[in-house]
Amino acid sequence: MYKLRRLLIVGILTFVLISACERNSSRQVGSSQFDNASTEAVRTVNHAMGKTEVPVNPQTVVVLSGLDTVLSLGTKPVGWVTFGVYDDYLENEVEGVESVGSYPDPNLEAIVSTKPDLILGTKSGEEKNYELLSQIAPTVIVDIDSSGDWKKLLNRYAEVLGRTDKAEQVMADYYARIEEFQAQMSDHLDSTEVSIVKVNSDDIEIYLEESFCGTVVADAGLPRPPHQENTEQTFSMAISKELLHKADGDAIFVWTGGRSEEAAGKTITAWQQLKDDPLWSKLNAVQQGKVYDVPKYWLGMGPIAANLVLDDLFKYLVDSPSQASQ
Repeated sequence: MYKLRRLLIVGILTFVLISACERNSSRQVGSSQFDNASTEAVRTVNHAMGKTEVPVNPQTVVVLSGLDTVLSLGTKPVGWVTFGVYDDYLENEVEGVESVGSYPDPNLEAIVSTKPDLILGTKSGEEKNYELLSQIAPTVIVDIDSSGDWKKLLNRYAEVLGRTDKAEQVMADYYARIEEFQAQMSDHLDSTEVSIVKVNSDDIEIYLEESFCGTVVADAGLPRPPHQENTEQTFSMAISKELLHKADGDAIFVWTGGRSEEAAGKTITAWQQLKDDPLWSKLNAVQQGKVYDVPKYWLGMGPIAANLVLDDLFKYLVDSPSQASQ
């Protein structure tokens, strides 16, 4: 196994070296002024894996984690790693952008073919490939604990891309929408306990305050049910049907999930079975008609998904709170 891995690494590095030589040759023959500025003007960035010299004005960025974040900063990458069906909400944004593998296994040869001048990723997904990635192009790795750290990722990527002004504007717009939501909720804000539930094929997950969607709901000022506060887990907790009462609230937002179409299909079946369960029908939110099916961007990570979650909060809690999927 070790010998096979070593041969694989040698093969990839050889491919990288040949591609780099071809790229350098083509730049010497007919590079544009834009390309020269990207390769010659650099600055040093500190990140989770050390220090890296990156282009001041990167032009060909590959994103291994945090696609939503990069797009929200106004940068369209040349390559991205897919997260299965969880990326569907970004489909129109990445039209024409090359897929360079699926998380957590990027295709290194595909990355090389995009000729990147910068690679961005997170430590949890890219630490194991960092040495190889850094042979392809300057690679910056950000250390985040979970998707709940989406604001930290935004700020770090903005610093690397030289788009801190854009990040500040993105967050200013986000918080302005938060204030608008709170104003429209008025006296109902503090009394509307929100539960966030993901139905899997074999269990039920409650997403808590340190999850991505949990941070957006918290920013909105919406309280969580008592059973979901001061828990041992802070991101999510799995429950059985016998503990469904812990998922109750004044409103329940539900989505099904699975990275593949097959897995997603199984969760849809599980969701239908849950809705037919007598224990489900006993929940207050179910009886009040305040259970809402929402898309998978609730499991996203970044400002685009955050604003889509806010759209749903406006839609179901402000505009038409009686519309529900039971």
